[in-house]
Amino acid sequence: MNFMRIGKYKFRNDSLLADTVMDKQVEKRFINYKEALQWYRYVPAPRLDEVVEDPDYVIITTNDIQTNSTELANFVAHKTALGHAVQIVTESDYGSLASQAPNGTAEKIRQWLIDNYVPLGIH
Repeated sequence: MNFMRIGKYKFRNDSLLADTVMDKQVEKRFINYKEALQWYRYVPAPRLDEVVEDPDYVIITTNDIQTNSTELANFVAHKTALGHAVQIVTESDYGSLASQAPNGTAEKIRQWLIDNYVPLGIH
């Protein structure tokens, strides 16, 4: 079994929990259905390289952190479980932008935000 920790809670992270075929029948048969539903909550494992169609939460980080972080996936899963559509942006996304010397990382991030905050609805 796969488990994912979100905050202090631990959730199973396997595809069987995504099965909702019998949910309507189960809801009619169990008194504590709504309470029990939280015990078997399906939290899909986030794909950190995935481009989200309509993100409302953007994490700007480095390729190194995206690749090697032991907590980034948990943070993305936590935000997703709260109802956010999370997109991760790295140097691969903003690195080719023109910037000031010497490396202009901050300017590249600013330019990426200028170019994308309206189309993506970033606040």
